[in-house]
Order: sequence, then structure tokens, then C-alpha cells
Amino acid sequence: MQQTTSYPLLKVQDLRVTFNTLGGKVSAVDGISFSLQRGQCLCIVGESGCGKSVTARSILRLVQSAHTEGRILFSPQGSESTIDLVTMDAKGREIQAIRGNDIAMIFQEPMTSLTPVYTVGEQIVETILRHQRISKAAAWERAVELLQLVGLPDSRRRVHDYPHQMSGGMRQRVMIAMALSCQPQILIADEPTTALDVTVQAQILRLLDRLRRELNMGLIMITHDLAVVSKMADEVLVMYLGQAVEQTPVRQFFENPRHPYSQGLLNSMVLPQTKPKQALIPIPGSVPNPLDRPTGCRFSNRCPAVHDRCQMPPPVVELPDNQKVACWLYTEGAASNAVSTNE
Repeated sequence: MQQTTSYPLLKVQDLRVTFNTLGGKVSAVDGISFSLQRGQCLCIVGESGCGKSVTARSILRLVQSAHTEGRILFSPQGSESTIDLVTMDAKGREIQAIRGNDIAMIFQEPMTSLTPVYTVGEQIVETILRHQRISKAAAWERAVELLQLVGLPDSRRRVHDYPHQMSGGMRQRVMIAMALSCQPQILIADEPTTALDVTVQAQILRLLDRLRRELNMGLIMITHDLAVVSKMADEVLVMYLGQAVEQTPVRQFFENPRHPYSQGLLNSMVLPQTKPKQALIPIPGSVPNPLDRPTGCRFSNRCPAVHDRCQMPPPVVELPDNQKVACWLYTEGAASNAVSTNE
């Protein structure tokens, strides 16, 4: 794995994002904490509706219709100070100077993220000129270089194409080129391989991993695909209904997952280590409505190891091998009763 420094590039502390809805207040993100080192890849996993994308967008203050609390501490390269992004005006010049420049994001669907009436080159050039003091001609040359960097063939001609003239894989490469246009220190990728065929998906993942290592970027990947996690991650953050239930190095996640939800995710998906004819075990039920969450442990109504104490919110327990888990099974006096569903 990429060598990292000891001081985090990004540190999220007790992040809470609340929406006002017709049914009442909804905590889409409820007390998330994690850190990201330079050159590290953190994968945030969980079912749809668990708060992964809201967490990622909150870092760039893109969730403007919500109330955000906590701290998002960014430590720019070459600076000894940290910047708390939560304190910034979500529409102000300070955060706009950081978006796309120091911290960039690749969105889930490139066709809806790219403007159809401008060429891909014009859109990349606009991003470059917004943050860098260079001539328009130099920005166009940089756009061509970026498309070459992400492996787009015949990039000097393709830079004048419109998004509809490109395949899904090509558009995703354009999105990556745009995100890398100002050499960001942190790249956030929200389901970057969704709707791509497996061949293109593998190419995009190899590209992201290579660029992360070459540029020593911090990479946050949002995904529900655990095969992607096995290829990309250094660290895994498992989210369920707005909370972090487990945070662990990637090897420990696959070899020794601790939380019953993590175990359920692994048992319900085909992975490289899945044996031939091995039966998959789906997690019963579905993610509850955020307005009607279980009291105590939010996974309790789907958990095979549920106990009376699960009616209270579980503490976060630090375990060996740098694993953290929010589960009553690992509290003092309960570890001997732990039930593993990862058979």
C-alpha cells in the first residue's frame, strides 16, 4: 500500500447532517468520525440509504438544504494549520476555492454531471481557469494532457466532442480528468463504476489506483460493491442508517469482520474468495425508514445476534488490529457471548 504520513490530510469528527422533512427531522448522518492520510484509500460501504453519499457531499458542503454539525478538518499540503470546512459558508468564496481545487469529486452518473451543450474540453478548461492563473490556450493544452492521462484515445480530437458522442466509460474518464484538472489533494469518488461493464470498470479502478499512488492523493470511495473494496481500499468504513458500525483495515474486514452487519454484507455477495456452489445468505429485511428507526442499535431488527441490551445505543469498542466496532457483543463481559454469522 501507499506510504502515508502520520498527520491526517482530512479528519472528520462527530459529523451530523440533519434534514427537515414533512414527516419531521431526519439525521442522514449521525455522529460519523474518520480520518484520511495522504495516499490512502478509504472505502465507505453499506446498503442504499445508509448515508454514504451525504457524508461525501458534506465534506465539500454540497448538501446546502441540510443542517451540518461537527468538524471537518482539512490540512492543506504545505500548511501547518487546519481548516474546518463546517464553519465555511456553503455558498461562499472560501469553500468554492477548495471545491475542485484542493478537494474534487467524481459523481455517480457522468451523463447528468456533464453539461450536454458544451464540449468536454470546454468544461475541463472552465474548471482549470476558475482555479489557476494560466492562459486559455495553456488550459486547452492541459485539458488534452489530462484526457491522455486518463487513457482517452485520440484525446486531441476527443477534447472537442460533446458528452453524447462518448460512451459511458469515456464520459467517466472525462469526469476523472475534470476532477484531476487542478491536482487535488483529496479525490472523492461516488460509485464511480456504476452502470459500466466489467471491462471498463476494471480499467477505471486501475486508473484511479494508479493516479492515487502517483499523485499521493487521499482517495475516498463510496461503493456498495465489495469486490471494488477488495481491490482498492486500505481502510473500510461500514455505515448503517447514518452511523458508522465498523471501521477496520481492509484485510481485517474480509478476514475477520466483527459487526453482524459487516458479516451479513460479506455473506450476501459473491466475492473472489466465495467457494463454488457456496450459498449466499441475504440480510433479512431492508434498511428502515429514517423516520421510523429502531431504538438502541439501529441494526437490531435485522441482526441474528440481537439481545435485550441492544435496545440501548451500543458503544464504540476499540479492538486489536486497529478495528473499531459499535456493537454490544464486544463490550466487557459480552465478548464471550459473541455470535459470528460469517461462516
